[in-house]
Amino acid sequence: MRERSLVSWTTIVAAFARAGDMAMAENLFRAMPDKDLIAYNAMIDGQNREPSLAIELFREFQVSSTLDPDANMVRSLVPAIADVGALRLGKWVHAYARRMGFTHDVRLCTTLVDMYAKCGDIDEARRVFDEMVNRETGTWNALIGGLAVNGRGREALIVFSEMREKGVRPNAATMVVVLRACGHAGLVEEGKRIFEGMLKVVRERKEGEVVLGEVVRGGAEREDDGKRKLREKVKLGHEREDMCSGERASEGVRQSKGIYGEMMRGDDERHGRIILIAKEGKMNFRERISGYDERENFGVAPEIEHYGCMIDLLGRAGFLDEAEELIERMPFEGNDVVWSSLLFACRCYGDVKRAERVVGRLGREGWSVADWVGLRNAYAGEGRWGDVEGMRGLMIEKEERKSVGCSVIEVDERVWEFLACDRRHPDWKEIYGMLGQLGKHITEGG
Repeated sequence: MRERSLVSWTTIVAAFARAGDMAMAENLFRAMPDKDLIAYNAMIDGQNREPSLAIELFREFQVSSTLDPDANMVRSLVPAIADVGALRLGKWVHAYARRMGFTHDVRLCTTLVDMYAKCGDIDEARRVFDEMVNRETGTWNALIGGLAVNGRGREALIVFSEMREKGVRPNAATMVVVLRACGHAGLVEEGKRIFEGMLKVVRERKEGEVVLGEVVRGGAEREDDGKRKLREKVKLGHEREDMCSGERASEGVRQSKGIYGEMMRGDDERHGRIILIAKEGKMNFRERISGYDERENFGVAPEIEHYGCMIDLLGRAGFLDEAEELIERMPFEGNDVVWSSLLFACRCYGDVKRAERVVGRLGREGWSVADWVGLRNAYAGEGRWGDVEGMRGLMIEKEERKSVGCSVIEVDERVWEFLACDRRHPDWKEIYGMLGQLGKHITEGG
């Protein structure tokens, strides 16, 4: 009877956790007479929006339970560790997973790559990646994105090339991190080529709809014509393979890469042969990442997130005209994110007139605190102090204030959250006193 009671408790807790009602799940969890591994797993997995609470639950499990964490618990815990940057705990969990034989789990290893990257240990992330026998698209995405945010955008693009050489099909998330890598590395032309390749998907789909329309609407003559066009598209892949082999006999590498770029959607065997041809030549960085061009489409049509990355890339590089034009002609309504990205670029490059125009497109009700501060700082950069005061007055009127960032740090195996000007800690006076002394020493030391 007791065993059935435990199962019932755990089932209900897990159901509320999966539904996102963590308050009810927490109440039931605390009321449980006994707690098993499944109950802790459900709670830790459910706290994906409160990573510090997930880690506290894991600490509680370690103290109160005689059971060992299983692969499910480790898999749920690692993303929480990544979010709070608890690298030491992450290394312990990784060592434990290796000791228990969990590292054959592709999903778990993918979260480990992501965790190390987010904690800033990108070399360890690469080691975990290299040790994996099997990888999924998400694994490649984790490494590419991690390299990008850790200042190694060029390396991220090389990994993207390796991903494609392995025959792994990129998805929408892949293209987001790749475009971000271009932004972090300042590779504007590469970003443009990649984005143009994504736009080709849209054009090809429209062409395909025309061909299929001929088949559906037409009679026998149109149907035969439609089938002929489709057969030609299939045959083209084999012709390109022959072309690539011919180029191998002559100057080889560059032409092979160009044809390879058009063949990316072909079968894996033919794909592999083209890769071997291209690898026979020596390629520098730019050659390695230029195997893709505007003729390749990657099989992913750009969504609003991809447009946002491209706008950010152009804005950061100072191509404000192109960035604004891209917003105007994209097939989506420009949201606050893309306009705010352009506003940030306007502030960086002192383009106040454009900043005012961008803010007008946002509309005051849609302004975020960052937008208010961005325009105010743009005015300050031109010495327009009257406008600065006017913006400050509007911010007060709207009861806006600059957002304070929440930071998280692990000290003595406990996770602490703190804000700017935070006074919630019981020892806040001593903490600020120590910071003051450190600031004084830094100033005196030059």
